[in-house]
Amino acid sequence: MTKDASDKTALSEAGQQLGRLRSTEAGRKILSKAAVRFLEKHCKKCKRSPTKYGVAELLETTPPSDVAMEKRLIGMLLLDRRTLEVVSPVLSPKHFHSEQNAACYERLTEAQRAKCPADMDLFLTWLREQHGRNELERLGGPAYLVEAMADTFAHPDYARHYAKVIRNHAVRRDLIRAATQIVVDSYAADMPLKDLIDRSRATLEGVVE
Repeated sequence: MTKDASDKTALSEAGQQLGRLRSTEAGRKILSKAAVRFLEKHCKKCKRSPTKYGVAELLETTPPSDVAMEKRLIGMLLLDRRTLEVVSPVLSPKHFHSEQNAACYERLTEAQRAKCPADMDLFLTWLREQHGRNELERLGGPAYLVEAMADTFAHPDYARHYAKVIRNHAVRRDLIRAATQIVVDSYAADMPLKDLIDRSRATLEGVVE
């Protein structure tokens, strides 16, 4: 086999391996850490880091979020379902960092559409009838819902503020994912530069504020 043919085979195998890594969450983490090592190696030449943290430290920190605020908003919605009219235009379940809070929000909006009365007992009955007994446990159980209500009070202005903060955190997390994907794609030597730039632009444009 000639050297050129051998190089092409190696590139093809590397491209296939990269594709397999991209297809799984664990693989994407491996690629992200490889990107971190590359960035840290080259950032040593910089006199000043762009942030007060190193890249590795940033990778290990919790993504932008405020789960406690999400829980307080859920409590507001349980206390006064009309608060949904204030937050629903800007907030959807995907904006919550906590899957449990996202599930609570989804079921509360669904109950509102079904005109379920804003009463805890009636809500729990509706939840059981519509989604089965196990659904309540997915939301954290009665204790979590009662705790959420006890930790807050219903007020439209607070609800509006919480919704905006939660959504802003979600946009920042999306930007982090987009930036990580661009770093991963940039490692793909087989990707033409124009395609890389177009894909990077599309990835960033996919982050909708």
